[in-house]
Amino acid sequence: YHRVMEYIDFANMGKGEEASMEYLRECFKFLVKNRAIEEETVDLIDLSKIYNFFDSDIGREAILASEEKRLYKEKPFTLELIRDGKKILVQGVIDCLIIKEDSAILIDYKSNKMKDNSEGEKKRIRDTYRTQIEIYEEAVKKGINVKKTENYLYLFNSGEFIKM
Repeated sequence: YHRVMEYIDFANMGKGEEASMEYLRECFKFLVKNRAIEEETVDLIDLSKIYNFFDSDIGREAILASEEKRLYKEKPFTLELIRDGKKILVQGVIDCLIIKEDSAILIDYKSNKMKDNSEGEKKRIRDTYRTQIEIYEEAVKKGINVKKTENYLYLFNSGEFIKM
């Protein structure tokens, strides 16, 4: 799922379900032809789960940001942090970043399966990724000089955004 989201042009996903699904099928052919994904992998990926991302408020915001050149995908960063009195260097890659006027929306893709749709399970997932997202948030705030970020995990398996 990450590879597909990295490759596709988000601006091509706002043209309705039929056109978007056709575009995704063409992207898969291209990725297989260029050996970016294995042909066997195609059968494991549900295109509707990718489409569902774009058929949401945040997904539509990402489409608009792509059209307006305010979208960053696979954005690498390096950040110096101090932990337990020691400087450490953290490198990472932010899956999706939407820049707004004075804020940003940070999205990290996950292919985790939730045990159920309970608040307890969502809390468990938040807790699992809290430190990672806090580091990403700090990198965004320092790197693009915004004061506020909205942070989300997007779970492909459930088609759900989890606000961090």
